[in-house]
Amino acid sequence: IGKFYSSQFDGRKLLWCYKFCSGEITSHYTKKSYMFAVSTYQMAILMLFNETDTYTVKQIGELTNIEEVMLVPHLETLLKTRILKVITDDVPKAAESSSINESSTIADDEEVEKTEQKRKVHSQASEPAKDLPPITMDTKLTLCMEYYNDRFYVNLNLPVRRIINKEEEKKREGRIESDHRMAIQCHITRLMKTRKRMTHQDLMKEILEQSSTKFHFSTTQIKLSIGTLIERGIIRRDPDDMTIFEYIA
Repeated sequence: IGKFYSSQFDGRKLLWCYKFCSGEITSHYTKKSYMFAVSTYQMAILMLFNETDTYTVKQIGELTNIEEVMLVPHLETLLKTRILKVITDDVPKAAESSSINESSTIADDEEVEKTEQKRKVHSQASEPAKDLPPITMDTKLTLCMEYYNDRFYVNLNLPVRRIINKEEEKKREGRIESDHRMAIQCHITRLMKTRKRMTHQDLMKEILEQSSTKFHFSTTQIKLSIGTLIERGIIRRDPDDMTIFEYIA
């Protein structure tokens, strides 16, 4: 898709906005099958559990390539809805399963039924977990096998808590500003290469008209880009008339 887009549109950059994407997955690990409506990030996280039962937060981040500022809020959502749960001890699964089987053998039918009812009530998605343990990169997560919900279709694509990282925000803003400057410089260079000579007023007018169909550039950005192109020796001012720019072949 990226190659096709680049071949159709010149001077544009295609970026995938995963936060606006969503999908549906079906659970087969629960006693009752469910259809989960999830975001792209949640889908990438949950699909990992097809391979193994337990992951650390660090492993999930490395395998999905999701930044920590986006990963932690989505994991919190899956924990609150009881799709995932935190492993708080290091008891081997074999020992855990054997103890469960032993207790199930000893318990009578009434106790098993009461335990199952309590487990269902506790795991209902309508009663999300309130107090979550702090999530670190070493926190171990696994699927909640006891998950239960009265509904077949469950929407997990809920608003997530946004972690504001000032450094990341500055980097993103810097990349956007850099892309804008490069786009303006390309516009000016193509225009001057065609016209050879233009007055400052005509150049500003042409750039503003062309940018209105793609991106809106401010006059300050255009003036700074003109200064950059002059410094790089791509265009220059006419020595006899400083309001006229010339293209340097």
